[in-house]
Amino acid sequence: MFGDEQENITAGWLILKGLVPYKDFFFHHAPLPFFIAGLAEFLSPGNGLIVSRMVLYLLHVLSWFLILFLTHKNLRPSVYAYMLSVGILSPIFHLHMLLADTIIVQSLAITLFVIISWLLYKSPSIEVVIKVFLVAAYFSILSSLASVFMYLVIAVSLAYKQIHDFGALKTVLKVKKEAGWMLVLTCVFPLYFFVNAALADFY
Repeated sequence: MFGDEQENITAGWLILKGLVPYKDFFFHHAPLPFFIAGLAEFLSPGNGLIVSRMVLYLLHVLSWFLILFLTHKNLRPSVYAYMLSVGILSPIFHLHMLLADTIIVQSLAITLFVIISWLLYKSPSIEVVIKVFLVAAYFSILSSLASVFMYLVIAVSLAYKQIHDFGALKTVLKVKKEAGWMLVLTCVFPLYFFVNAALADFY
């Protein structure tokens, strides 16, 4: 069976061969999993699939530590329950595989736990919440455009809460620096495709 994970692994291998996604070969997925697969294949030629899954295991563990580190201690039981659920359900929902869904689940979990902790306990600070949200949205959207609406809803909700509490001007000032860094990150993939004369194919 040739599924999404095999497509991502194949795309990563093709990138290492010098081909440019969307220009030299067609795929209907967002590009981040391709480049993770390409990096895995580069690190261990012939073992891209195994290394990709090892990277995902590490990302799972990293996301758990980030959630524990960033959220209030009163949320620990919920965090542990989430960790246990992911550990048990990963084979059922293919969360051990190099899929866009895997990256989205990790990113969304961090985002939601941090936002809930902030809403309930004012910990962490709103600046940290915004940074987490922006990075998580970046990784999710570059993994699948299907996550755009989900993060748009979260963004509007956060903006409404901030504007309601602090006013529009203070809200803009709080996110100005983070938004600048996000803009730089957002330009990485378009710049790559522009340099490779594939910007139109990317979009």
